[in-house]
Amino acid sequence: MIVKSFGKEYAKICGAGFFLYFSYALSRSPIIPLYAESLGASSQMVGLAVAASTITGIFLKIPSGIISDILGRRIILIVGALFFAFTPFFYPIVSSVILLIVIRLLHGNATAIFGPTVSATISDLADKKNRGIQLGFFSSIQGVGQTLGALLGGFLISYKGFGFSFLASGFIGFIGLLFVFFVHKRDEEREERNLFKKFMQGIKEIASNKNIVVTSLTIASQMFVVGAYNAFLPLYAKDIVMVEAWQIGLIFGIQTTTTLLARPLMGRFSDKTGRKPIIFTALIINAILISLLPLLKSFELLLMFGVLWGLGTSIISSVASAFITDLAKRENFGAAHGTYGTIFDIGEALGPITAGFILSFLPYSWMFFLVGVQLFFITLLFGKYKFGAIYEG
Repeated sequence: MIVKSFGKEYAKICGAGFFLYFSYALSRSPIIPLYAESLGASSQMVGLAVAASTITGIFLKIPSGIISDILGRRIILIVGALFFAFTPFFYPIVSSVILLIVIRLLHGNATAIFGPTVSATISDLADKKNRGIQLGFFSSIQGVGQTLGALLGGFLISYKGFGFSFLASGFIGFIGLLFVFFVHKRDEEREERNLFKKFMQGIKEIASNKNIVVTSLTIASQMFVVGAYNAFLPLYAKDIVMVEAWQIGLIFGIQTTTTLLARPLMGRFSDKTGRKPIIFTALIINAILISLLPLLKSFELLLMFGVLWGLGTSIISSVASAFITDLAKRENFGAAHGTYGTIFDIGEALGPITAGFILSFLPYSWMFFLVGVQLFFITLLFGKYKFGAIYEG
């Protein structure tokens, strides 16, 4: 088995990723847009509620990644896992959209702290010839958790209501937290002196790496689309296509089910053939798909869309993460993934906010078309960019 062949520490990290992102998805999609709407939110406020957790990442991912470079990965992983486990228990007390947004900002600490740190941790464990498959396989395991979260969330909303869904999310998060506590990655080589100097040095080195900045901005364009899709596909499906909550959960679930083999396989393929052509192709396909989404007027067609969308999105996320590691020096892996995460979080946060604004003037067809067009043109610019040094570390 892949997990076993890469060692016990990698297996424990994969276990943590499965349960933590299972928990996170269970209290995110499709539940948050529906929950916000039940509280009387406008389209703009729905977009803000969905984006709130991502906004947190804009401010925390770079510091989290750099601090993990300085102090070690394990303690930062634990801090992130604590937010996964505890925050869902606050959702049932929400009585207004504003309070929901506050809780979403708090919940965003989970992925903001854990995300770049776990990518850097796996990058530490892997050599370059296995980097794509190890990051891809972790992304796939994470995707399984997200699939189950979306499926269980849709089912629980339909039959048990919102409150029970959030409580289940918290309990599953605690299981993931236990896995993180058992991670014992060695960090003795890290020094804790001159923290501020090292922190600023990490920011300077990554900010000056144009390869990382260009790649991150390109993926931010994709995440802009993902943010809009996650926020408004549930409402589009419910209000326009007239499907039920459990069916919406199935759409979100099936789109990540398709990634189970795609992520590690494309990661391995990119190890052998290169990352950029794979990323470019998947981005173009996603730009076309999202532009055509308004033509789909049945549950069955939305389900088929979910398969294709999940495939393209998973390829981009797994291969791009390995590409970021290739573009960074080993001592800056945390800073590189923190920068990458921060920039694409800006895109993901702006997506639902911008889409909500567009929907206040234009119908769904125009909104999905416009977000697709911006992705298409940004991808063409990425295709023309000439990358510099690729590190072997």
